[in-house]
Amino acid sequence: MRDYGKIYTSLWRSRKFTSLESDDAKLLYLYLHTCAHANMVGCFILPDGYATADLEWDTTRYRHALDTLSTACLVGVDRGEKLVRIVDFLRHDPFTNASHATGAIKITLALPDCDERSFLFQDLSKSKWVAAGAIPTPCRHSLVRSRSLSLSLIKRSLLVLVRAREKRICRNRKPTGNRSSMRSGWTGFQV
Repeated sequence: MRDYGKIYTSLWRSRKFTSLESDDAKLLYLYLHTCAHANMVGCFILPDGYATADLEWDTTRYRHALDTLSTACLVGVDRGEKLVRIVDFLRHDPFTNASHATGAIKITLALPDCDERSFLFQDLSKSKWVAAGAIPTPCRHSLVRSRSLSLSLIKRSLLVLVRAREKRICRNRKPTGNRSSMRSGWTGFQV
C-alpha cells in the first residue's frame, strides 16, 4: 500500500486518456493510480467490491469503466485473479535505487500467476536497476513455475543479481568532490 500516487500533468494531453468515452473511465484511471490498494509496481489485487465501495458506484458501472480502460490499453485486467495492472506504470514511475527494485520483485513474485504478472515481469526486466536475465518470466525461464525451487531461493538469487547491478552502476559514477562534502566525509556522485 502506498501513501501517494504519482500522476504526470502530461496525462491531460495523452491521446489514449483524452479519447476515453466516459468521465467514469477517466476517474477510474485516476483512482487506480491513487487508491489505497495500489503498490509500487502498479499491479495489484482489487476485488470489485473494494473499488465500488471506494467510488460509491454499482458493479455494472465499475466494470464498464474498467472494460473501457482495458480496451484503450491503459490497464490490463485478469478477472479470475481480481488483478489490475496499470500499463506502462514503471515507465512513468521508475525505480530510484536497487532496494526499490528488489522490493518490486518481491511484490511481483507474490502476485497470482497469470498473464498480467508475466507482462509485469517484462516491464521489470527493462529497469536499469534489474540485471539482465534476473527476472524469471515463464517465456524465458521456468523458475517461477517450478515447484522444486522455493520462493525464498528465487528471491535470494534475484537480490544478489540486483545488488551486483547496483555495484556496476556505482563504479561508473564520477565523484563530485566539493569541499563541504569532503569535510563531512561524504562524497557525492554525478551520473
